[in-house]
Amino acid sequence: MALVLTFSSLSPRSREDKSSYPLATSIGLSIAVIVSLWAGRFSDVLQFSRAVAIALVVALFIVAASIMTRTFWNVAVSLLVTSAISVTFVGSQVLQNGRGNLGIYGQYPFRSAFVDFNYRDQMHSKIAIQEWILATTEDDDRLGLWTDPERLTADVAAMQLWGGYNIFTTQATLDRESTEQLEKLRPTVIVMYAPTQVQIDDFFATLPPWSLPTPLECTSQPYLGIGSGEVNVCITRLTWIN
Repeated sequence: MALVLTFSSLSPRSREDKSSYPLATSIGLSIAVIVSLWAGRFSDVLQFSRAVAIALVVALFIVAASIMTRTFWNVAVSLLVTSAISVTFVGSQVLQNGRGNLGIYGQYPFRSAFVDFNYRDQMHSKIAIQEWILATTEDDDRLGLWTDPERLTADVAAMQLWGGYNIFTTQATLDRESTEQLEKLRPTVIVMYAPTQVQIDDFFATLPPWSLPTPLECTSQPYLGIGSGEVNVCITRLTWIN
């Protein structure tokens, strides 16, 4: 709304002696809509330098449109204002989409207005994973949870109750401090969630050998919006030696 009001203030509005050039404005806005639809599907991750360059271009168009409308008004200036509107909305969408995945606040919510991420299928995948975990664990098991450090699979893991009583690290692998935390919790099963099997394997390799971890039992389900297109889940049983 703030952007709409900003650009509305640049137009002639009630100044009857100035034409709003409806044909040029309509053509410009039509092009803006088409380009905005493309920008909504933008899925690349922007480098910082490219993101700054886009922001500078947007700022340049806004400043140029503001200066020109204060100086004079003709069809070229009208097109400049329309172009500024287009560049601002397209640039904002590209910057929004191009920031990359950030866990539960991942990239897909910003693109979901333009791209179908099949949320119903994602929920089915979450349920299927939890059913698998229930089938491969016992009622008296104490579960510890681990997710990839980027939290891309956190919303899947969140189907389980979790907190300080079953989270022992937020890192990709265990270090001395997190190993000590794991020893305090002493879970009988660790459930691991990640977009790729390699991430789980790397974490599994750092489990303390004195916990006697069993070989991994794994499953996977399709899951859009986290880069790999699927979520991998594995469990290992621990036997603690006093």
